[in-house]
Amino acid sequence: MCAWERYETCLQQVGNTTFIEVGCILMTIRNKLIAAFIAITIIPILIITLFVSRMVMEREQAYFDESSGKQMAEVDNGFNVFLSGVAENAMAMSESALLKSVDGTMPNYMSIGQASQLQEPTTGKAGEVYANFTQVGKAHPAYAYVYMGSSQGGYLQYPASTIKANYDPRTRGWFTTGMSGNGKPVRTAAYFFPEDDATIISTVQRFTDATGGYGVIGLDVSLKQLTESVKRVHFGQSGYLMLVEDTGNVLADPSDPAHNFKMLDSLGDGYKQLAGLTSGRTEVTLNGKQYTANVYHSERLGWKYIGLIESSEVAAKAKSIALMIMGMGIVLILVFVALGWTLANKLIAPINQTSRSLKDIASGEGDLTRRLDTSGKDETAVLAEGFNAFMARIQMLIRDIRSSSQSVEQSAGSIGQQATTLDNAAQRQAQAVDMLSTAFHEMVATSNEVAQNCSNAAAAAKEGEDQAGVGQKVIALMIKQVEQLGQRIQAASGSIEGLAKDTHAINDILGTIKGIAEQTNLLALNAAIEAARAGDQGRGFAVVADEVRALAKRTSDSTEQINSLLTQLVDSTRSVTQEMQESLVQSNASVAYTAQVEAAFAGVHNAVTVIKDMNMQIATAAEEQHQVAEDINRHIVGISSDAGKVAEVVGATKTVSHSLVTVSEELSGFVGRFKI
Repeated sequence: MCAWERYETCLQQVGNTTFIEVGCILMTIRNKLIAAFIAITIIPILIITLFVSRMVMEREQAYFDESSGKQMAEVDNGFNVFLSGVAENAMAMSESALLKSVDGTMPNYMSIGQASQLQEPTTGKAGEVYANFTQVGKAHPAYAYVYMGSSQGGYLQYPASTIKANYDPRTRGWFTTGMSGNGKPVRTAAYFFPEDDATIISTVQRFTDATGGYGVIGLDVSLKQLTESVKRVHFGQSGYLMLVEDTGNVLADPSDPAHNFKMLDSLGDGYKQLAGLTSGRTEVTLNGKQYTANVYHSERLGWKYIGLIESSEVAAKAKSIALMIMGMGIVLILVFVALGWTLANKLIAPINQTSRSLKDIASGEGDLTRRLDTSGKDETAVLAEGFNAFMARIQMLIRDIRSSSQSVEQSAGSIGQQATTLDNAAQRQAQAVDMLSTAFHEMVATSNEVAQNCSNAAAAAKEGEDQAGVGQKVIALMIKQVEQLGQRIQAASGSIEGLAKDTHAINDILGTIKGIAEQTNLLALNAAIEAARAGDQGRGFAVVADEVRALAKRTSDSTEQINSLLTQLVDSTRSVTQEMQESLVQSNASVAYTAQVEAAFAGVHNAVTVIKDMNMQIATAAEEQHQVAEDINRHIVGISSDAGKVAEVVGATKTVSHSLVTVSEELSGFVGRFKI
């Protein structure tokens, strides 16, 4: 592909890329405008939605707190008024003259061993008290029972019912509770009475009777109506009210009656959380549902009222408002998208017109005289003026390039000729250097071999010198050992001569011993003869004489044996003495020969030392010659490498010069295509 074709393709690619990028920019501007309108709509809507939802949620929670608090306060007030009235009635009855006039005629059931029906007395003090109890009970339907117990064990109750065997009121919890009140009404904890299917609370108070004794009057109140009123309390659609005593005992749970009269913290994690809360609002999970709880604590009764409502119901209104705002936001978004689309199209219309003009210029035949329309006062007119100025600069640049390309073409041809000549000379130089490098490399190898052989000869000579020195030391040691051996042989010879003399002396001693033995034998023989003459008187002496003669005989025999051995020893000593004399002579001869060998080894050692020194000098000279040859060879190799590089550079220069000629020709043709 020629330079002009490459330029035309490049220009087309640049032109296409330019318009594609312009199109992308225009699309980006349109999208940014539309996105800006959408963002301007969405962000405030989201902020308003979140703010309003939070405000509505907080308002609903506050409304729940306020409404549930009011209802729980009303329920508490009703309970308090009712129970306060019961306490006031119990106090009034305990202070009445009728109750204080009670005597020992009250019915007593401690000795009745079976369950029996309570009496309804009509006469005496008991009849008057019972009539009063009847009047109070009928006047207050919520009173389940009106009763009293005295310190004598008497018991009276309205309405009458069945009583347990051996009934002693003084041992009952209500009696002991009333006695501990210090003259004030005391309210017991609530309990469920299955016979009446009702929740009962007892209010008891101590009194003093006419006998000086004491007693307790009690009013049992059914909370059925009050708990029913608790069940009727509702908060919204799912809310309800729980009633819990100060002990944690659940009095009423409309959501699950099975929870009644159970400890609140034993019903589960959510209820345990409620049990630990004295007052205020919290979020709990009960039976898998999320609840908002408002706890109200009664200061007068000590009870706890828990208002519960599903959290989803509290948030329902906030969700509906949020959905409504979101719906309005979607409508506004669509409106602003349409508005942004229309406005964006109007804004980019001039840019599209400029883009089409640029495309027309880029698709021409290199006409640099064409210009964009600069009419108008908007940003596109400014863009067109800038582009026209750019085209004018390009036009001047192409004109200068056309002039310079012709000069480059001429210079490139001259450089190509010179590069060809230089390439030929560099190739001849490289060949000559290669031949010189090969010859000198062989010489270096030969010099290296000579130096190696000289080093080996020097090493061998050094080893011979060391061995000769070792041999000389060994011979000197051997001479010394042989001399010492001669001296020891001579000393041994003298010792053996002394031994021979001692042996002759022993023989003399043995002759003396032998003579003594013979004399002893003769004396023993004479003694035996004398003993024989003496007859029986000399028999004992004869025996001793025989023993002495036998001993003399053994001494004589032993002396003969020793004499024989000493004779053999003398003969052996004489023979050894002769042989040692001969060894001494040979030892002296060996010493003389060894001295001659030592002198010969000294001469060898001196000769080897001279040879070693000469070899060392030769090896040193050969090594120096080898080092010089190596340096020369290294320089020759460097010259050869440089010559190769020069040849490569010259070849590359030749190629580049040819390419430069081609490019300059193509550049001239390419620039000639432009209309300037």
